[in-house]
Parts: sequence; C-alpha cells; structure tokens
Amino acid sequence: MEKSTLIKLRQLEAANVTQNGAYDVSLKEGVTLEEGDVVKLHTVILDTSTESFVTLEDDALIEMDIANYVRNYKTNNPITQHFQIPIPDSQPDLNMYFPCFETGISGNEHIIEFVDVHAHNNMRTDPITLNYNYIDPATGLKKEDSVFIPSFKGIDHVSKGFRVTLNKLISGTTVNLENSDADLHSHHISDSKGLNGRPFFYVNPTPLPNPGGNEVHNSLFTRTLSFTIPAGRYYPAEIATIINDEMSQLDSAGPVGYKLADFAYPVNSPFMTTLHQLNHLVTAAAPAGLQKVLNYNPTVPTATEFPTQLMEFDISGIATSADDVVIGANEVSLNYDDTLKKLNFDALHFPFYVGAVNNAGGQPGTVYPDQNGFLQPKTGAGVKIPIEPQTNYGGAFFTRLSPTDFWTRQLGFEGLIISPGTSSSLLTGRVAQDGVTALPDIYPMTLNLTPGLNIVTAYNGLDNIIPKNADAFKPVLGEVSQALTTPIISQREFDTPHNSEGYYLIEVGMNIPQKMIGGDQGGRNTTSNKVQGIMGKYFTAGNFLQSQGQGTIVYEHIGEPVLLQNLSVQIRNPDMTLPEINDIGEKNSVFLEVVKTVAQPAKSN
Repeated sequence: MEKSTLIKLRQLEAANVTQNGAYDVSLKEGVTLEEGDVVKLHTVILDTSTESFVTLEDDALIEMDIANYVRNYKTNNPITQHFQIPIPDSQPDLNMYFPCFETGISGNEHIIEFVDVHAHNNMRTDPITLNYNYIDPATGLKKEDSVFIPSFKGIDHVSKGFRVTLNKLISGTTVNLENSDADLHSHHISDSKGLNGRPFFYVNPTPLPNPGGNEVHNSLFTRTLSFTIPAGRYYPAEIATIINDEMSQLDSAGPVGYKLADFAYPVNSPFMTTLHQLNHLVTAAAPAGLQKVLNYNPTVPTATEFPTQLMEFDISGIATSADDVVIGANEVSLNYDDTLKKLNFDALHFPFYVGAVNNAGGQPGTVYPDQNGFLQPKTGAGVKIPIEPQTNYGGAFFTRLSPTDFWTRQLGFEGLIISPGTSSSLLTGRVAQDGVTALPDIYPMTLNLTPGLNIVTAYNGLDNIIPKNADAFKPVLGEVSQALTTPIISQREFDTPHNSEGYYLIEVGMNIPQKMIGGDQGGRNTTSNKVQGIMGKYFTAGNFLQSQGQGTIVYEHIGEPVLLQNLSVQIRNPDMTLPEINDIGEKNSVFLEVVKTVAQPAKSN
C-alpha cells in the first residue's frame, strides 16, 4: 500500500527569491524520508508568459538624459545665419554641432582612457552594459555613466581582454564599477572570482595639463526627462505608447510662453529647445542657469579625430520668439514593429521638410546643398561646402537611460547611449565673435553620431534620386520626399526566449544523492547534483509551460532518515546558467511527490 505526499514549492510563497526561477522555500511542516521512500517531480509549471511582456515588479522611475544637436546648414536663406565662426572659413560646413559649457581646469582632471573586459571562460560572451560612477569635474558631484560591451569570443580574448576606448574626463582617478558579480557572470564576463578579475578601467595617472593657467574643458549640456511607470505587466506596444506620451510633450520640462524678456519660450523640452533658451540655461546665474560659457562643439567622424573649431551663435539679433531658432528633435517616437517583434526609435530628429506649396504642406525628406541657391557661402578662404545629401536638420540623442535593466534587458536597447570623450589636445588660437578678444585654450569633446545606432535621420535610399515621371532615368538632385528613417532597433525579440534550446533543467536543492554529468567545456560547470527533471519547452510563447512527470528523475531513499524542510528551486538553461530576466516570470511552481510504502493492515478473522 502506498501513501503520497505533495510538496508545493511556489515562488510566490518563497522565503527568498534570487531571481525569477531561483528561490528558496521553507515548508510549513517538514517531511521525513525513510528507507524505501520515493521522491519524484509530480508537476512543474513555469511562467514563460513573460516572453511577450515587459514586467515591472515595482513602480519604475524612468530617467532620460538628452542632448540636442543641430546641423550647420543654412546661412542667410530663409533666416539670418545660424552660427558664426570667428575666422574666415566657408559656411556652412554641414557638420552637426551640440551645445557645451566651459569649465576651468583645476589640475585634478584625469582621463579614463579605456576599459578592459575578459571573458569568464572560452565561450562567447553576451552583450552587456557596464555601469560605473566617478566624480564629475564640472560639478564636483558623483555621476553615473555606462559603456556598451559587445559580444566577443572568449577564446580570442581570454588573455588580452576586450578593450573599449572611452577618453572620459573625470575628477580624480577613482572609477567604481556598479555591476554585480552575478550580473557579470550571467553575461559570461570575468568577475572577482575569475582568473582576470572584474572589468578594469584604466585612468591616466597624469592630470590634464594646464600650461597657461587658464585652460578650460568642454562638458556636454543635457537635460533630463523623468516620469514613473506603475508596476504591472505591459505589452511592448503599451510601453511604447507610455514613453511616447512623455517624450512628445511640448512642456515636459516646464511651462511655455512667448515672451523673451521673461525668458518664456514656445517649447520647454529636453528633446527640443531654442538657441536663445539654450543661452539662458547655460549662461544665466543660478538657479536659472549654470553661469557658464556656451559654445557648440562639432561631431567628429572617429573618436581619435580632433575638433578643429567650435561654433558660437549671436543671439543679439533675436528680438521675439518668432526670430528664435529651434534645435533638437521635433519628431520623437518609440514604435513596436509587429513583424520584427521589436521596439525601435523610428524618430529622434528634426527632418528637412520638402515639397511645400505656398509655404505649407511640406513632407519629411532629404535635401542637396549647393542646389537651387539654398546655400550662400561666407566669403573668405577655406574649403568648399560639401556636396552630399543632408538627411536631417538636427535631432537628439541619449547620454543616460535609467534604470539600466529596464532599457537594456527589458526593452533590449544595447549600445544606444552616447558617452562623449574629451580630447587630450588643446584647441588654441580661439577668438571671440568680435574677431579680436582672445578666448582660453580649450580641451574639446569628441563625439560620434551614427544613424541607426544612436541617432535617427531620413533614409538615404537608392530611390531618393529617381524622379517619378517619364524622365525617371535622369537623377534628381534637390529636395526629395522620404518618409522612411534609419530607426534604432532594439535587440530584444518579444515572444522569443533568450534560451533557444528545447528544454529547461529543474533543480531542487535537497540532501539526497542525485547527479547529472555534462560534457567537458574547458572548465565550465556542466554537472549538477540537484537536477530532478528535464522539461521540454516548445510552443511556449505568451503562455505558461507545464509538465506532469515527463523527464522526471526518480529517487528511492536508502539509509538514515532525512528531513525535507528548506528546499531551493533553480530553473536552469541547458548550459547551467539561470534564465534571462525576460524568459521566466514570478508565477512558478514545482510540486514534488513523496511516495511512502505503508504496511497493509492485517485482516481480521
């Protein structure tokens, strides 16, 4: 005669949860195993519905640090010249410029030159965003930043490591990595227990020189958009709508108005501002501004190039809001693509508007400089204006997105953040707009903007130069309507688990001898003493996964009695790693069955 006892190991009843699918349960009453008792998995129910959702366990404070940029495009048509370079040079240069403020050199500024990362073993690593903090030389306060480390093959980099150049200016020489060992290990990155240790940030011990005693350095001017998303489970399209509603508000950073004398501006947003407003936010005394000198730093094609000239803008000609030029992104959009099953930023820019009739009805598109008298170069020496299609007037980019796990693991945006560097060479010979007054030598910023990676522009496609008429074989070089953009596409594919193999391993930690032996993978742990079952996982998208005894490893107890009281559950991938945050939700349950053989009662005569 057999007697069965079911043990329920439910995550929502756990005493401790390491992550979804890894938890400890203390039973309300213990179960004693005696000789001959059998233990086996009865039923396993896994919450794999999270593959289709973004799940927030708690209210999430979303913070987005945003910088604007503008293309030095027009000079005197149709409005007064935007920018001025106080040297004789061709204008405009069609480069993209971003607002910065100047800070004096104190003698304690150092540059983080690079970060070295090693693989945990000879397997390929997963992409990871490293979060670190340092003292900001512009404010003297702790500042958080991040750097994206792409996937790399451990066998290729196990000795020399994978290096990412930063050129980040900090105060002092201390850099603190915020990622935990568990986070590094889950991405197959060497941690404090690894042979090569945690990722290492190299800070040049020599401070930034200040030969003249009055040198300055540039710091990127950013503004922050913050809002809260309540705890809950959201479809990706819902998350996109919530974020879009916050990003696209005209007054997300404060009230708007139309009176320059009162510093009231028609837009007040981190994504878009006006040149007069930027000047006020940077140069005005606190608390209205930073009380710093404003300039516009050019982007550079590569991080090793040196910006040769900064820009300034003369706001003396701005009399009313109608004269105040806007820069940044007027079109901002986070979209969910049902075909790709991915989120993407399909707009973060200010497009050129073409094809207007009677100064109305223009459509987003591209323009060709030096055509139809659009540009009037400034007289003087210098290079010619570049002749190439221009895909946007300006836009916005992100320098910090918080919480990191929400943006990277939940939404899948890896490598979206821009972390500008600082040149170790001084830009000398600067003069003010009057052409006479000398300006301090400056360490400019180095920053790369790449369409489809960290900024969005109009799509520069083959069809752009083809006129839609009988002369289609003759290319058109002018204003071209183009609705397509270069979206920034996330790496997370919804409804698709990170683990693409067909099963999970179910571990239950209890004091019974059980063993699963795996293959030899260069020292990687593929053996377990806790596996109690193997669970197939086909056709699970958007649903719970259930197994009733299939793949169960049956254990029969022999020896001294053992008390089952505190049990740990770990759902593992085939390579023995824990599932990604998006693969397993919190509503997991494992049922163990303990079968005891009970003596048959004696029959009475």
